[in-house]
Amino acid sequence: MSPQIDAIVLAAGLSTRAGERNKLLLPLAGKPLIAHAVEAALGSLACKVHVVTGHQSDELAAALNDYAVNFVHNPDYAEGMSSSIKSGIRALPTDLDGVVLCLGDMPLVVSAHLDLLIKIFPPLLPVLPITKNAVVTRYCSQGRCFPTYCSSVATPAHVTCWNNLNRLSCRSM
Repeated sequence: MSPQIDAIVLAAGLSTRAGERNKLLLPLAGKPLIAHAVEAALGSLACKVHVVTGHQSDELAAALNDYAVNFVHNPDYAEGMSSSIKSGIRALPTDLDGVVLCLGDMPLVVSAHLDLLIKIFPPLLPVLPITKNAVVTRYCSQGRCFPTYCSSVATPAHVTCWNNLNRLSCRSM
């Protein structure tokens, strides 16, 4: 049986580097930038697609009205990407094996890229494992956080996966 993996598309950011406009709503090849990431996720092997919104959530929902996605609003979007990851993970069904995170502003990531990540799960764990018996702890020092994955079935791949997320905030999930 293949693993049950959903996709989370992060689309809650303030787009501060884009100036006054929300970059996710800017047109690219005839559609909003965010539509490219959503289409990649929908066309992949992911079971369902969840779009985390925050800044200009109504405008993003309108731009994605024709797509079969689950919208998750992150009221704490101004706190950064880690708050959107937390919101997205909290909204997931409890029976999933994992989730692949997608950034809404990466139009060159296509379904085939996501499928490669999903197909190699779990040996290399390029997606986040969803495990009921796991505990995620963080060691923080000098402003940097180092998440560690602790469970009775942890492997070096698990720890590597979580350590690659060292930019998450030091706040507890």
